[in-house]
Amino acid sequence: MGTKLHERDELRVMDVADLLTIARPHLEHLANTVSETTHLMVLEGNGARFLDGVEGPQALRVSYRTGTLLPAHVTSGGKALLAALPADRLRALYPNGLPGGSDPTKDVERLVTSRAGYRSGPVNGDGLRHRHPLFWSVP
Repeated sequence: MGTKLHERDELRVMDVADLLTIARPHLEHLANTVSETTHLMVLEGNGARFLDGVEGPQALRVSYRTGTLLPAHVTSGGKALLAALPADRLRALYPNGLPGGSDPTKDVERLVTSRAGYRSGPVNGDGLRHRHPLFWSVP
């Protein structure tokens, strides 16, 4: 990824250190407010890169994963980031379908159609709204 973040196809470039400086107080506030671990993630290809994280105070919690790159379609935060993309751009990230799926092409189309749920507000990692979710993501 380097030390610069490029936002979509625009010319805006932000230094990662500046982004972390700006985002850190918000991650801390959110972690304290919801008493859960919070992460700052960006898309890197069809992966989700964890740039920073703040662990929540709960004894049982998700640890922060700073630096980790995971497939975006298998993480709640990655799904929220993918939901912000236009359908054609999302399909372009997976030209051979989703890895490991029984029908990769149908799995990509399912991902495209499920974006609406993520765009309408916070959801659990499985894309469903639960009364007491284990984790939430917002784009």
